[in-house]
Amino acid sequence: MIAIGIRLAAPLALAWCLAAGGPAAAQAAAAAPDAAGIVAERQDRMARMLDSVNRVAPRLGAGAAAVNPAHWPSIRDTVGGVAALLRESRAMWPARSNLGWGSPSRALPGLWALPEAFARHYDAAESALPQLREAAEAEDAAGARREFCRLVAACGACHAAFRKIDYASLYREGPHWLGRYPGCAGPD
Repeated sequence: MIAIGIRLAAPLALAWCLAAGGPAAAQAAAAAPDAAGIVAERQDRMARMLDSVNRVAPRLGAGAAAVNPAHWPSIRDTVGGVAALLRESRAMWPARSNLGWGSPSRALPGLWALPEAFARHYDAAESALPQLREAAEAEDAAGARREFCRLVAACGACHAAFRKIDYASLYREGPHWLGRYPGCAGPD
């Protein structure tokens, strides 16, 4: 009976020590207010980016359909806004902003463990923007759809790799994750 108690007490004591503190816990507690602020800021930017993408998609239409000429100015403005949001949010993933599974952040720890992979996804999204802006300036519907689809595919691949699934918002974000926008080829 004593041996069982000792075997149970050691792991419990270790867990208590880890939970109660130490230098790592003090550092994490000191970093938490800044990290919480940056999490809220990047969530706001990402939500604004998703709203912008969702405004562009129906205006671009699908297939060989022509884009309503009155929509081009709005498409151009929105794409410019997406470019700015993407550029601004790129640096919003500092190493100490991973608050863990219980935090409001939906970023997965792999984002910080694999920064090169995360950067490749961002690069892919950013690389679609100049061509998307050019196509929108030229009012080239087919080119704009192609580059828009490249953009949302890069965003969706990044979210699939580095973001927790939140079933409550999956309906809203599902087309973005899957590339299922009008004009984008995707799984049936």
